[in-house]
Amino acid sequence: MISAGLAFVLGLATTPPQTKDLAIKVVVYTTGQIIQADSPDSVFLRRGFILEDDMDLIREAAEIMRERRQAALGDGANVKVDVVADYEPIVTTTDGLNEQLIRDLVELDTLPKVNSDPFEIDQGAPLGPYDELYVIHPLRTNLSSDSVVDGMRIQVNGFFSLDRQSAGSLAAHLFSFLKSPGVKLLSKEQMAGGPAGDFFRITSSSDASITYSPLLDSKNGDQAIDPSKTPMLRIRARLETQHAVGMRLFNEKGLLMGYISFNGSVPHPSELETPSAKSIDLNLPVDGEWQSALVDLRSLTAEPIHQIWLSTNPNGYYFDVKGHGPLSLDISPLVAQANGQATPLATAPARASLAGLSGVLSGADWVTVSTLLASEQREDRLAAASLLTRATHADAVPALLPMLGNASAAEAWLAIEALKHQDTEASWQAIANVVTTSGLDHSRRFACDALRTGKPDLLPPARLGPLLARPSWRLRRAAAQAIAASSADQSPLFLFALPDPDPRVRFAKVAATKLNPYAERKLLWIAVNDPSQRTRAASYSRLLDSEDTVVRSDAMRSVRDESVSVRIQVLTEMAKRGKTHYRPALQRAVIDQDERVRVAALNAFAAQPDKTQAGEIQNTFTDPSTSVQLALIELAKKGKVDLPADVRTRLQASTDAKVKAAAGGLDGGTTSRSNR
Repeated sequence: MISAGLAFVLGLATTPPQTKDLAIKVVVYTTGQIIQADSPDSVFLRRGFILEDDMDLIREAAEIMRERRQAALGDGANVKVDVVADYEPIVTTTDGLNEQLIRDLVELDTLPKVNSDPFEIDQGAPLGPYDELYVIHPLRTNLSSDSVVDGMRIQVNGFFSLDRQSAGSLAAHLFSFLKSPGVKLLSKEQMAGGPAGDFFRITSSSDASITYSPLLDSKNGDQAIDPSKTPMLRIRARLETQHAVGMRLFNEKGLLMGYISFNGSVPHPSELETPSAKSIDLNLPVDGEWQSALVDLRSLTAEPIHQIWLSTNPNGYYFDVKGHGPLSLDISPLVAQANGQATPLATAPARASLAGLSGVLSGADWVTVSTLLASEQREDRLAAASLLTRATHADAVPALLPMLGNASAAEAWLAIEALKHQDTEASWQAIANVVTTSGLDHSRRFACDALRTGKPDLLPPARLGPLLARPSWRLRRAAAQAIAASSADQSPLFLFALPDPDPRVRFAKVAATKLNPYAERKLLWIAVNDPSQRTRAASYSRLLDSEDTVVRSDAMRSVRDESVSVRIQVLTEMAKRGKTHYRPALQRAVIDQDERVRVAALNAFAAQPDKTQAGEIQNTFTDPSTSVQLALIELAKKGKVDLPADVRTRLQASTDAKVKAAAGGLDGGTTSRSNR
């Protein structure tokens, strides 16, 4: 059901709102890095940083949205917007850019800190409830989602996919789901005194990441260029500042045919379909001097070119391509000619020699790899380290060690992955040393993950325990998961020795711990007392199948928890497992005052191995809730209950169109009346 405030913004409000209160939370993850490995010699780092100026823009946009919602709800409205930032890096690869990443971002990284009921306080601050949750991530990709959890609307968006020209446009795009107001043209001025006469001076007052300027347009009377007749395009330009700018070439229908980069090509995002348009890089010097280049258009397209626009690279959004200062570019009118020798393009870098390498590297190949690992160029180091996640060499460990101290989280992650692949005593010891001695929390975090999945007993819990007191919550979570993976019987002692202030870490501890009498006692305490509802629900769920009947009985009390959210989450877990000993708890849950809990109970009954007796769910036969009636019909259709004839008749004659339609397929059942 859409809240009144959201309905207004979507343009759907036709009736007065039923509530004057609206609580909204905005969670911003500020640092993200994507490793794109197209081939052994082509590895790129796509970095996204939401800086403090960006946070100010987000806060301003949130305040604009709050004021609009407040005005929409009218006098006496109470609209609250909380904006919080998380500064720890998210690191992934292009293979990891999928729905699972978004689910983890929401379910593991965000929701443990967001409650659906109002009575919990954590570290002196309320955890909820909220009507809407907006998660803004820094990854340069198109990943987004829209869902509803416990009645709360959750919207996930990438910051760099939003319109950021102003706080107003950001508020419109992010919070109102409206289209971007469009592109902004660069300033274009006619000048005199170029190498071929008059020229154009094109400037911008700020980063030109979303700006365009026409250089040729047949609709405005310019002559279209036909590569079959005049294939050579003369370009004369003077670059005074470093910007990833170039020219987009379009056909008569407005389709992109090719891109000519002046200085610095940008690869295509590997998670997207391969584009039909080709691109080339002229690699013109940025020295304030006039440069000339001749491009063979046939290498890009055979179709006539009707429009040429100066712009940033079409893939620039996916990479951290930014200019250094305002753009200043002089360019002469383009000249198409029939003959000429094309300007040589940028030469292939040294890392191109890595193509085709794998397995155990030879001495000559290792010289190339080790040189690249020590290079000052980031792309060289990334390519070499990426290769070592698939190839091995006896000297790889010492060559990779400098990358472990890199401030770039992605480089440190890739170095850890390369050490894992070497799979030698020395490589695993190097990873263990990162855990115990590194001064970088992100490197320690990745090392903990490596030990958990590869060598969980290399370091005893006592050596990992100190990490549970580190400032980084992601490191503490990784350390807790590594401790839990240990085969040591005492691992729960170390895991729960120190209470963690962050519910996301507590949630991970609950999910990962081994069950023994000590751990079960801790989980029971957490299930009753933890401020985070998701952590409490996870604790109950871990104990539902305990071999200790007393513990298991205590876990069944979760269906009477004061939090509706906890009750629903535990019942949802019961529905996944379908154990017979849940039945008494389901019989209690199906008479819950909250209709959502009754629905969850009916869904759990549907997962039971035995049929549900009519007497167990008698109250639902006359339940006024549409959602309960639909769940009851679904239970009957699965053959898990025989509905009395009068109940079937009543459902089939319902005035609710959804119930009536769903009940139309009900057959059979008992002939006894439901009130007998």
